[in-house]
Amino acid sequence: MRPPAESTIQIPAAAAGLAARRSRTGWKTLPVRAWLGIFLVGVFLAGAVAGPWLVPHPPQEQEIARRLRPPAALADGVPGYVLGTDQLGRDVLSRIVSGARISLSVSGLATLGAAGVGALLGMLSGFYGGAVDHLLMRIVEIQMAFPYLLLAIAFMLVVPPTIVNVAIVLAISGWVVYARVMRVNALALREQEFVMAARAVGAPDRRILMRHVAPNLIPTMLVLATMQIAQFIIAESALSFLGVGLPPSVPSWGNIMNDGRQYLDSAWWIEVFAGLAIILATAGVGLLGDWFRDVIDPHLRV
Repeated sequence: MRPPAESTIQIPAAAAGLAARRSRTGWKTLPVRAWLGIFLVGVFLAGAVAGPWLVPHPPQEQEIARRLRPPAALADGVPGYVLGTDQLGRDVLSRIVSGARISLSVSGLATLGAAGVGALLGMLSGFYGGAVDHLLMRIVEIQMAFPYLLLAIAFMLVVPPTIVNVAIVLAISGWVVYARVMRVNALALREQEFVMAARAVGAPDRRILMRHVAPNLIPTMLVLATMQIAQFIIAESALSFLGVGLPPSVPSWGNIMNDGRQYLDSAWWIEVFAGLAIILATAGVGLLGDWFRDVIDPHLRV
């Protein structure tokens, strides 16, 4: 009896469970945290995409006569400056909205880079094992021995402070998370019956990896990505706040907070509203990632 063709031996990818779960529950039954995460992420994405058309003033426009003015709703506030002005008379609201584009761009690029490199190396390490696994995991352990933020600061001191370089530095610091998690998942998947059946009919490793292993790793990778975006937002803001991230002229949230720390007693709104933007953005991404984890986790499905 001729064995079945390799293409007929398939197990639905874990991503299919997400679609099935969504079709059963529908959008109306989403938990509150999911709606809140979608709302917060949507607001910041809208600000990042449509920022130049939404801001009431150019973010770099200076008006020294209106420097350090409080929000418009408070006494001595200037109409049209909803969140007040900074030490150079620039509109705080416009700078925060523009900062959403900077911070989300950096964190998004860093996450793509970290996920791409880390997931690929982790999948290869877990699937092949042996010397490949040993070498890659030793590299991971060596990098994890260094403090995350300290490693990023060390890299930023030797490269130009551009958006792409900051994203690369964060990706270099964050790929190890994907490598470790994807390795564990690949170790489990390579022992599954559908992988062994594919091997039995002569499927090459490349086809097994791309057709059977990788699709089952995507949901876990997406959950990690949502969590890491929040971490990268905080990391980019911390680097800029410490003066080793983006140039001071770039209106990132970290730079806004760095500008306002000297005026915290007299112009609290600069620091507070920039910090609030960071908190809300990371909270939104975290809530969305937490809901997504619950959806794809088979132990939490109903």
